[in-house]
Amino acid sequence: MQDPTSLVPVHARDFRGYRAGSVMWSTLGLWITDGISSHVFVGGRNSERHQMRQGMVQRLVDAGRVRPITAKEGRAALGDIPRHVRARNRRPKELDAQVRAWLASPSVRSPHRPLGQSCD
Repeated sequence: MQDPTSLVPVHARDFRGYRAGSVMWSTLGLWITDGISSHVFVGGRNSERHQMRQGMVQRLVDAGRVRPITAKEGRAALGDIPRHVRARNRRPKELDAQVRAWLASPSVRSPHRPLGQSCD
């Protein structure tokens, strides 16, 4: 979170019920878990853990540290990460630790274009 170049992927335009500017939670989850889980931030139920994780990311969004991307760009960016066999019954503490490690890393990977590069 301290690295000012870390940007949160948000929808560049309205897409399948998601408003432009809303966080791409599934994409972000896949990125920070190296393809293991798209449900780090959202899931079948809205638990306290999901809310806590969303709050961590929302602070970046509130600070304007976002990068609008299209769904197509998000899918293309996800092609670069290894796809693990998704472990069943992932423990919430493991997922929390992955989110914290990602946010603290100076080399955060998020699907975005370098600053100044056009989205066209």
